[in-house]
Amino acid sequence: PYSKIAKFNYGTEVNIHKSGIGDINLIGFYNLLNTNSTISDKRLSQSLWLGLGVKLGSGNYTVQEAQYSDSPNIFQLGTGSTDYLLQANYDIRLQNMGISLSANYKINTQNADTYMYGNKLMTAGNVYHKFSIGQNTRITPTAGLIYEQQQKDHYMKFELEQTGGRSLQTSIGAEANIKKVAIGISWQKPIYQNLNMGRTILKHKISTHISY
Repeated sequence: PYSKIAKFNYGTEVNIHKSGIGDINLIGFYNLLNTNSTISDKRLSQSLWLGLGVKLGSGNYTVQEAQYSDSPNIFQLGTGSTDYLLQANYDIRLQNMGISLSANYKINTQNADTYMYGNKLMTAGNVYHKFSIGQNTRITPTAGLIYEQQQKDHYMKFELEQTGGRSLQTSIGAEANIKKVAIGISWQKPIYQNLNMGRTILKHKISTHISY
């Protein structure tokens, strides 16, 4: 993954930017449920996937951000640690209209600089509709909610009071499937947040992906 982040300090004109490779996630999935049936001559499909994986500390971690900054230690391209991932994805679809639910939990470990980010839970729910354009192209708009909660960080095994929190965000997006290629974009905006004791404010987030 490639990331570009910026930090703006209120009351000053100092704006800091970082960009580069982030942490790589490796995850494998097992298909626990995959059924098809009909309701009033309409096709009903359900699937449940369970995933287990690892996050590598491939992104750049700057120790000075944790040691000398009075801000929460979030202005990093990576965490500098190897962490573990648990994930579940459920999807139910009636013809072309569907609902997808997902949950993932990240178990963090201490990095080489004795900093450990708090474990993080993220759940999401989306409504979507698939539109076919010709034989090889499909467009799928989506809309939903994302809830995130993170425990407090630890530095040198001491809990950092100004870390952790929760947020609730809206999300809209779309994915285009052209033969075997999928291209997607999504936009997120918080409707509730209480992060790092109010010292961090989320604005909005735009993400894109390409898969084959």
